[in-house]
Amino acid sequence: GDSHTAHWRPGFEAAAGSEGVPTVRSLLGSCLAVGEASPDDNTACADRARGLEGLVRELRPAAVVTSFSIGYGDDDPRWHEGFRDLASKLRELDIPLLVVLDTPRYAEDPLECLADGGSERDCAMTRLDAEAKGEVIDRAILSALESEGHGTVIDATEWMCPDDICLLRDGATVIPQDNHHVTGTYAASQSRRFAEALDRAGAL
Repeated sequence: GDSHTAHWRPGFEAAAGSEGVPTVRSLLGSCLAVGEASPDDNTACADRARGLEGLVRELRPAAVVTSFSIGYGDDDPRWHEGFRDLASKLRELDIPLLVVLDTPRYAEDPLECLADGGSERDCAMTRLDAEAKGEVIDRAILSALESEGHGTVIDATEWMCPDDICLLRDGATVIPQDNHHVTGTYAASQSRRFAEALDRAGAL
């Protein structure tokens, strides 16, 4: 995946490591890991897109985990077509697929807002706003997975926005790294949830 897969890495690696399962990463910032490369993608992204299927067939992993930024735009056809193709190929290979929907995307960095004297509530965003920003993309992905009957989804917004406001802290742990990434410390703290999701997907 892209950097939005990378920011969850500490949580997934801790979850897999607790079960003695090694992990292999294919990460590239600003590079969606499903479907054909976009004409706007750089050479490295296009090369990665062409090589992913071969990598999966070579490794035959216990599961494939991916996440993404919604920053590519609602109208990118890869949200449905790319995820449908990925789910279809992994179903044929009998490899579980786990998709982590994107995290809340702030208009401005909430940490900068706090540094400027804002309160945690003033600098947070509402759950309704967080869900609305990803609604079109989430619906396309869910439809793609449902059409193939394959894939398990994690909606981290449910953890980060348990009530009407998206939290900036979970206890003493800071959640956002900037306006659209989470901190490694927060990701690692969610390892139990990732282990449960991997178990539901049949990977552990």
